Amino acid sequence: ANVAWAADGKLQYTTDGWRSRVSPPTGVDGATITSVRFLDYRQGWAGGSVGKDALLLHTADGGASWQPVQLPAIQTNVSQVWFVDTAVGWVLTSSERFTGAATITDFTLCRTADGGRTWAAELNTSSTRTGTLFPAVGPIYFTSRTTGLATFGTTGIVGTFVDVYRRAPGLALTPSPTATATNTPPPTTPTVT
Repeated sequence: ANVAWAADGKLQYTTDGWRSRVSPPTGVDGATITSVRFLDYRQGWAGGSVGKDALLLHTADGGASWQPVQLPAIQTNVSQVWFVDTAVGWVLTSSERFTGAATITDFTLCRTADGGRTWAAELNTSSTRTGTLFPAVGPIYFTSRTTGLATFGTTGIVGTFVDVYRRAPGLALTPSPTATATNTPPPTTPTVT
């Protein structure tokens, strides 16, 4: 059967084109799942949070059971998860801190090369926002063990400010020179006469 997975606060899957959906147990009470990625019908990862702690889960049996994966104690939410094979993957984590009138969102992109047994931070950055801005996270997307991108920043009524980071083969993750801190105004609503 064809299986599709989604994460919208809880983990869900369907086998009938979303006419019905199933929320399988994750084994973690109070988990909020915000990202899910399957490599094939058996190997998958789901990320999110439980309370104030980041959460990453792995399944090797198509989602029948999920096991927690240890992450560095650096953030409070797994916003995005992406694996290119069973060994190499990334998680984009985030946490917020408040400084009077501004809210600062700290982002960390962590990479594993051993299936999630150990993690190393590849990128640490922050986004400061005030007023009606809120964090814009993702996507992260990697086409191979060495090539990919990550996007995050802030968005709000006046537009979107996004930093794009890219990783070329053999190089560290670096800001993209063509798409950093752009301001995209919201689309206008057409007038019908």
